Amino acid sequence: MLQQTHGLSNAELARNRNITPQTMNVILGRLEAAGLLVRKPHPEHGRILLAELTPTGESVVEQGLSRAAGVEACVSDALDSTERARLLQLLNRVADALTRASRL
Repeated sequence: MLQQTHGLSNAELARNRNITPQTMNVILGRLEAAGLLVRKPHPEHGRILLAELTPTGESVVEQGLSRAAGVEACVSDALDSTERARLLQLLNRVADALTRASRL
């Protein structure tokens, strides 16, 4: 998400991932400590920090996306089109159930 939209706040990221701002703050702190992102003050709202990927962070994201594409291709090659459609349907149901459970 940070790769596509630069400069998101802790609250925006937390809402997008259905987690608390406190949890997102811990995650961002760890990523910042690892040199994968930086947090800069919002130009208009001084108390808001905007998270941006560093060049290293962008590289790590690219590597992850590349690996994910490889795994997806491997799974896709192992299934016919009917099986792929069914798997996608089931994974969407699981994702929906997990989203609902996270709101409890």
